[in-house]
Amino acid sequence: MQYSITPGTQGICPSGWHIPTFSEFQTLVTAVDGDGNALKSVGQENGTNTSGFSALFAGYFHKYGPFTNLGTDAMFWSSTVYNSADANFMWVSYYEDVGISILPYTKYEGFCVRCLKD
Repeated sequence: MQYSITPGTQGICPSGWHIPTFSEFQTLVTAVDGDGNALKSVGQENGTNTSGFSALFAGYFHKYGPFTNLGTDAMFWSSTVYNSADANFMWVSYYEDVGISILPYTKYEGFCVRCLKD
């Protein structure tokens, strides 16, 4: 996030946009009533995309190896730090038919970033 630990910072996002905070991800989960299918793009395992979020199962880059979970997981970093080693992210999975998780995980993983308009 351009060496900033301030939640909601612009980071790699274009001007007028920011990396979502933990709270903004919670708001999204509440808006879709916890329905992960509402976030999944149509064609992504039961995805309805009723939210317009259009999540694709892009997998992630593992810190000890290559890309993994392509076609089964979509992980999106938040700009909220959990502790010195971890940050919060939102996870939508092929295996979780309707669920969405927001969890902390090591900052060394290569997850996706979605930008949110200011």
